Amino acid sequence: MMLISKTKLGISWENLIILFAITLPLGRGLFNSVFLLIIGYWLYKIFKGEINFRRKDLIFLIVVCSYYFYSIVSLIYTDNIEYGLDKIYSQSFLLFFPLFFLSFKEEIGNRTYLKTFQGFWFSLTAVSFLSIAKQLYGVLSGKYGLETLTENNLSTSIVDNYFLGFSLLISFCLITYTYIKLFKNHIRLFRPIALEIATVFILTITLILLNSRNLIFLTAACVCTLFFVQSVLRKTPFLFIKILFAMVAVIFLNYCANPYFGKKMKEVVNYNQENSKDKYWGGMRQSIWDCTVKVIKTDPIIGVGVGDQKDQLELCYKIYMHNRLFAMNNNFNTHNIFLQIFLGTGVLGVVLFLFSFVYMIRIAILSNNGYYIIFVGVFILAGLTESYFERNLTMAFFSFYNCLSFFQKAL
Repeated sequence: MMLISKTKLGISWENLIILFAITLPLGRGLFNSVFLLIIGYWLYKIFKGEINFRRKDLIFLIVVCSYYFYSIVSLIYTDNIEYGLDKIYSQSFLLFFPLFFLSFKEEIGNRTYLKTFQGFWFSLTAVSFLSIAKQLYGVLSGKYGLETLTENNLSTSIVDNYFLGFSLLISFCLITYTYIKLFKNHIRLFRPIALEIATVFILTITLILLNSRNLIFLTAACVCTLFFVQSVLRKTPFLFIKILFAMVAVIFLNYCANPYFGKKMKEVVNYNQENSKDKYWGGMRQSIWDCTVKVIKTDPIIGVGVGDQKDQLELCYKIYMHNRLFAMNNNFNTHNIFLQIFLGTGVLGVVLFLFSFVYMIRIAILSNNGYYIIFVGVFILAGLTESYFERNLTMAFFSFYNCLSFFQKAL
């Protein structure tokens, strides 16, 4: 019987994580399948006795997974066990990716990070291009209206990706790309230059069409900040000024030419003092946060439990008659990652979550790991207005890139 070596099959830790990054924008069926392959490869290495954990590794795992472990403990005081188990299962990436990356940390480096980022970038660009092309064809043929080029209509046209999660992936790519171009200019990510320009253009247009005002402003602000830092270091302020005016011009043009973005901006500006909680999305978010705080106050130390957070929040919506929050069968979460953690696991959960971040950020700063600082900054700022741990795509994205960005240099 002929044995085929793993080399000939192309199976390696680097190839598997690159494959996972490529499949992330392609739907949870694909990236969950690759995740199972990673589990299988890890178990194979365990069986072969090729993976050994040091005491330092175990301490790291306990610290960075402490929030997840406490989430499991919260099932003890959870009434809705079925929902709680579903959340624990969907968030299991928080445990498994640190475990996997610790197992293969010697095989991860800057080269692996860049190859993975390239695969992720091209996959994201391909999905964006095909989504726009499909919807644009429908508009030009008279089958669809212009609204099909925006938000969930666009993000779900090829792959079933929620538009805010898809926007987060694009925002992260564009900001990381800017960081590499400005501070790692010896690295050539794409060849030829025309391909690079085309992919940047496609992702930028897609982000604008997805119409997440928060992520559009976050991307613009982070890009401008990176240019500002570079201008200070190199004492060349004119490029920063040009970029700043360019960003302002693009956002203003989008406001004037894109009625969907313009409508969202009017909700923020709140013309004529019409801040009605039943009329504007800003008011809806205010209602959500108001109810979240009310529920948190009932169990501020340990939270209501990961299984009961949804039920308790919906009960508050009903008691205070926030009827629009149930329109079209929507069940709105807290729209803030920290409030969501606070709701389910209380002060203890928030402290453990923040402690794991501080622990990793400290190591990243000491090792001059700019990739990790960029990732954490983008995710935390984006998480102030969305509960990204409530969806499979963004949960997988966070867990994966949190480890990849950290381990490419830190340990």
